[in-house]
Amino acid sequence: MSKALCWVGLILSLIVFLIFLLDVSAAIPFGRRNIFVDVVFMVIALLMMWMSWTTYREQK
Repeated sequence: MSKALCWVGLILSLIVFLIFLLDVSAAIPFGRRNIFVDVVFMVIALLMMWMSWTTYREQK
């Protein structure tokens, strides 16, 4: 069960990262209202991906 939660966290943070990357590059979902917020959310999503991946590796 905990491995599945690691994968869910990894996939959801990847989706968040891609949404905000799309907003920075093409201004599609949010209209590029504040680039600073987009970058902060992308960094947080990358940190979440890293934490999910390292937790998954520790459980093997």
